Amino acid sequence: MVDEINQIENSLKTASDSPGDLAEYLTKLAGWYSYRMEQAKKIALVKPSIWLQLKVLNKSSDKVTDMTWEASEDGQKEIALDFELKRITKMYSSIDKRLRALETEFRISKSQI
Repeated sequence: MVDEINQIENSLKTASDSPGDLAEYLTKLAGWYSYRMEQAKKIALVKPSIWLQLKVLNKSSDKVTDMTWEASEDGQKEIALDFELKRITKMYSSIDKRLRALETEFRISKSQI
């Protein structure tokens, strides 16, 4: 998955993709975003009970409990998923803007004929 997103990212650096390629990238990124959101949901559903257990067991402050959670395996997964979802969102937005610009250019060139 990461390899595929890296390939899309590298391709975007050249800015030479066709509108069809860009549309395909959007479809793939939407699929990966959905998949990763499902993984994030699974973590979000167990986080409150685990967080509360950490707080009670350690008799710690909210800040220390947050840090303990973030250091846990699920906490690390949550952090990584958050960054990956942001990355996908930015790439998606960039491709969408590029497609709109290409569409505008096409309409302008078509109207000049």
